[in-house]
Amino acid sequence: MPIDYSDYIDLTVFNEAPSDIYLESLEYARLLMPELTIRQGTPEDAILQACAYIGSANLSAINSLPNRLMSGVLNLLGVPRNEGEFPLIEVEFTAATHDGAVIEAGTLLRYDFNLLEPPITVYFETTEELQIAAITNTGNTPLPTGIVEARGTEALVLLPVDNGSLLAIESTNADIYTATIDSTTEQGIEPESDDEYLNRASTYIGSLSSSFGKASQIEAFILSTFPAVSRVKVYDLTDHTGGLDFADAAEPGHITIFVYGRGATLSSAVKYEILTEVADRAIAGLTIGVLDVVLADLDATIDAVYDPAFDPLIVEENIKEAVDVAVNASSYSFTDKLRRNSLIPVISDVPGVLFVSSITLSNNDANSTIVSGEAEFAQKGTLPEIASVNITVNLTVNQ
Repeated sequence: MPIDYSDYIDLTVFNEAPSDIYLESLEYARLLMPELTIRQGTPEDAILQACAYIGSANLSAINSLPNRLMSGVLNLLGVPRNEGEFPLIEVEFTAATHDGAVIEAGTLLRYDFNLLEPPITVYFETTEELQIAAITNTGNTPLPTGIVEARGTEALVLLPVDNGSLLAIESTNADIYTATIDSTTEQGIEPESDDEYLNRASTYIGSLSSSFGKASQIEAFILSTFPAVSRVKVYDLTDHTGGLDFADAAEPGHITIFVYGRGATLSSAVKYEILTEVADRAIAGLTIGVLDVVLADLDATIDAVYDPAFDPLIVEENIKEAVDVAVNASSYSFTDKLRRNSLIPVISDVPGVLFVSSITLSNNDANSTIVSGEAEFAQKGTLPEIASVNITVNLTVNQ
């Protein structure tokens, strides 16, 4: 289905229904022949209705051409739409007996995120057949197991799932006892919405010039050209081989690009490709460096008061999930510190939370320093991360 470019050019407002065309045609005909009368069920009425229907279909097709033409132009410019990626997991199947089992390719599995509000269900399908060999039962012998890859049925970002989590088996197979998640191979990527695609395309077009002279041009070019990049920050007057601290002196003639992938750091090959592409279009004499973002691993202890009408276990899990989503390398803005006050609105928006009593941050590495309760970052290109396992929530019921 073509993208909706109606914000830029929209001819679909001129679409007409067959009934409108029929009435307008009849009115025009009566200008030439005032005594014309068309009765229903006559050949003349049938011909007029058929022509009105064909005319309406042609109008709709012609007025949709700008959408299709713009999609084609953007593809020619090298901006295809990102259709997303499917999550991949490794699933461990346990046979129902010691005689083994055969798990066919396409076996459907389900995982429910019941603690989320509203609950989310994700489906997976095994990508190949798995044969679990039979073993001899000596009395206490565990049931045989086997591991196979399973692929999500739709493109999305899989929320963090603990290894060993139980999957529901949707396909009928009496030989399977249980199915659990052994590991997550790929988290997946959400497909672009129309607005995201249009924004990326306009950003790319805006970055086109004979040479790069501004940091914003380089950022726009990288984000719109390399689908593997989710975050990028360009610092002027920064030597990637010298001082990278915010307090360091300016280095004229140097820029440093910090990049991050989709849930993980980028490979050396992708970073080298970014370096060569940017260097080819940069102004002469500019020294360029491409580095991974610096991840500051943090802990958080949150004290909050909740409404007794809500289940405290669900409130606690939702708080952890909200903070995990808000403070990570894929979403948090580049800055020199993480302020506790920035977390209060995130936590307060969780259903059941009445107010936040206190937030205490602590660091797990040398990439941040806790000063007056705030996590400060010395080096440029630093992004904070607070994983849900590193969050402690102390809830107090409202009396």
